Amino acid sequence: MVDMKYIAMILNGLLLIGCQSNQGNAGHSITDTTLIADKDVPQKEMESNACAWLKIQVESYFNQEESSIMESMTTKEYYEYKMDAMNVDLGLTGSLSLTEFNKKWSPFFNVQFAGIGSGFLISGQDWKEIKLSTCDIVKETDTEIILKVLISDCGLSIDYHREISLVKVDGEFKISDVKEYD
Repeated sequence: MVDMKYIAMILNGLLLIGCQSNQGNAGHSITDTTLIADKDVPQKEMESNACAWLKIQVESYFNQEESSIMESMTTKEYYEYKMDAMNVDLGLTGSLSLTEFNKKWSPFFNVQFAGIGSGFLISGQDWKEIKLSTCDIVKETDTEIILKVLISDCGLSIDYHREISLVKVDGEFKISDVKEYD
């Protein structure tokens, strides 16, 4: 069995590479990282593993064309919230007006940072080479880890500043909120 400290060290090394690396994470699937959030992992390792897990998730999401990846890496509530945010005022069946969106979701999320009308994790509709460039822990509790991250499109030289909240669900990390600052 592979030592979790060894895995964490390798994944953290990958995180530091950021845009400087041309190597992708094509060999990593979403399910490869579920052990990173194992309940038996010491808390210090859990903190560093959260950034490594998020790096793999973000880069895998933008390298694959499968829409179900977003749903698998987020909580059910955040998924529904972000889907509503992306469809505000589109005039589609089930889409909400901005007023309806704010009324529905403001008790649960800070709707000011929802990214109304923009995609998941980045506001750009097009991208070339997405990397998680930086990841710093802002706050950590028994149930949540809040990360300040910089998601970079290395091909278009665009940076996206985000604060991403992770929760542990059945021993796996899930994104429970993304505050979009730009």
